[in-house]
Amino acid sequence: MVFHFAENLLTFKVLELFLHFMSRIKKIYSSIRQHLLRFANNLRNKRQIASNVADSAFREKLTDYNLQRSLGCDTTVCHVPLRSIYFGFGGIVTACCFNRNFVLGKFPDNSIEEIIHGEKRKTLQKHLSETDFSHGCQFCKDMISSGNFMSVGARLADTFPENGELPSEMVFELDNTCNLRCEMCSAKFSSAHNKGIRNTAPYDSEDFITQLKPFISHLTETKFLGGEPFLSDIYPKIWETIIKLNPKCKIRVQTNGTILNNKVKEILQKGNFQIGLSIDTLNPAHYEKIRSGAKIEKTLENLEFFNHICKKNGDNANISVCPMKENRLDIPELVDFCNKKGIYIYFNDVTTEGVAISELSEQELEDLATYYKKNNPKGYNYISIHNHISFSNLIRKVEFLNKQSKLKVYMDEMIPFTRIELAQKVTSIISKNTGIKFNEKIFELIPEKFTIKRRTIEKMKIQHIADFINMNREKQIDFIQTNFITTQNDKI
Repeated sequence: MVFHFAENLLTFKVLELFLHFMSRIKKIYSSIRQHLLRFANNLRNKRQIASNVADSAFREKLTDYNLQRSLGCDTTVCHVPLRSIYFGFGGIVTACCFNRNFVLGKFPDNSIEEIIHGEKRKTLQKHLSETDFSHGCQFCKDMISSGNFMSVGARLADTFPENGELPSEMVFELDNTCNLRCEMCSAKFSSAHNKGIRNTAPYDSEDFITQLKPFISHLTETKFLGGEPFLSDIYPKIWETIIKLNPKCKIRVQTNGTILNNKVKEILQKGNFQIGLSIDTLNPAHYEKIRSGAKIEKTLENLEFFNHICKKNGDNANISVCPMKENRLDIPELVDFCNKKGIYIYFNDVTTEGVAISELSEQELEDLATYYKKNNPKGYNYISIHNHISFSNLIRKVEFLNKQSKLKVYMDEMIPFTRIELAQKVTSIISKNTGIKFNEKIFELIPEKFTIKRRTIEKMKIQHIADFINMNREKQIDFIQTNFITTQNDKI
């Protein structure tokens, strides 16, 4: 009996090693194929990708972004509208979680079928195919402008297969149930910020899952956001449906990493789960301040199990970081930790007032960029190289913020001006538009000498002058007193 047990164990180990070997071969093949496709696409499409962009600075960034996309240059800047769909709080349905403004429909007022086959998805895709970000896609445009390419939501859809009008991916953000009060979060995304009040309607009905079923078999990937997904009553029902109808479909869950009970372990063993954890620092004091209600030791213990599940399904866990003032100096340590553990790292863009790194001073941003550059290892395998690139994108973001900070100081600088110089500037502008009737007596309201923000002068346009002319005298005087600061005892 002992012999048979040992023989079976050896057979199992050999099989496990063989499957691991084949998995590695598959990854190497996919990587080589991807690099060849990227090379071919870069040669074919590089000259076309920015043809619709007038802004030379953005055009340059857009070219750089396209060159590093998974399949190289693509004449369509984003494929999300026809490859993905996002179900958000309150029944709002959009193309993705980064664009919550261009609404495709609202459940249950509109059925899922009506929304998927509606004209709005095609309309948004058309605009993005023309490099037009104006229909709610400002987030990705800002990320491209800053050079933070790894945070561009559009890149995620590049590898999704085309499915006609049917989405290949569905993203769910249906339930704000959460056990933590993270300092960058709010009541909308965490019930702990809202006295425990949950936001689950209108998805807490069987009709929602019933309407999903016809589309689940066409999916290659799903994402579940929160709140804390492992505390949700809705998500397990959807997971069970996916496992039953489309067991190969990836189920990506973004968790704070604090919830790991028997119920969670049981469902994770069933499906093709990939887990992302939100961990911002390894410093216990900083972690507990940022993720109020959590302990870093317990989260790291749970990380081991989550990573085991990911590896069982042929992938690795990933960590999403919110770079903020509190944890900004802890990030190199976290990158090093991920490299040693074989975990992917990603960086979110945080704009929450009071914690965002964009609020740092010009000198602090410059020091931070220097510190990051000194502590960004090049990488020695696929994951650590990915993490180096991801961290490099964050560095570019910090440098961009520093540049913006310098520009703001420059534009807000008060510069000396005279009434004659202003008259020459205004005359030069309105001479290009004969439709504006300008009474030069208005300059009598202006002091002989004054200082004015560089921004006000450099951004002076025909429309601004027309607006000023059309103001009544009282508002004109108020405008002048606000913007034209006298340098001597002149009285307006």
